[in-house]
Amino acid sequence: MHRARGVMAPSAEVFPGGDWEHPLVAGEEADEVAIEYEAGGAWATIEGAGTIFVGVDEGEPRPFEITDPGVYQLAEHERHGAHQVTLRPEHGMRLWSVSFDPGLP
Repeated sequence: MHRARGVMAPSAEVFPGGDWEHPLVAGEEADEVAIEYEAGGAWATIEGAGTIFVGVDEGEPRPFEITDPGVYQLAEHERHGAHQVTLRPEHGMRLWSVSFDPGLP
């Protein structure tokens, strides 16, 4: 008998500015945000243009160029697990939310 494998539910969405109506504005409220999560991947809703440095777990932060407001993939993991993402957006960029993908156990 074949049994289907499910996915594990991810951590809840995080609102770095305090709630869904208020973004974190880089340089005004904080220069860096670190978020611990359990998931198969991570995404951020970002507004503004410039560079955001993204560090995943113990890895070296990598630069991502943001040209338009949108949802950007930060990390993709082979399996559901505990991770940390660190975001360092350029001054004035707005970080609205960080959300997570379900992952395979």
